[in-house]
Amino acid sequence: MYTLINKKGAYITSEIDNRFILPLWSSFDFAKNCLMGGWEECIIKEITLEEFEENVIEYISKEDYLLNVFPIYDKTGFILDIEEFIRDLNDELENYD
Repeated sequence: MYTLINKKGAYITSEIDNRFILPLWSSFDFAKNCLMGGWEECIIKEITLEEFEENVIEYISKEDYLLNVFPIYDKTGFILDIEEFIRDLNDELENYD
């Protein structure tokens, strides 16, 4: 999966309903299409499933972020919390066993 970071390596977030949301995409090209609306200088970061499990889940939980799955250009994607995302991800991964 892919997200955005700034030049210092910090995750880029946006805000909705007074909550910070972290964008996620399934491919580099989808993330690249969203480098607009203030995100032009961002860096696309690949997150492996292992890295997501070992580092990112804890970070998202600690910061109480929501996930913005598959935003398109400057439009918000599907907003969900980390528990919903993990459940849906696990359901999808069962298709690959």
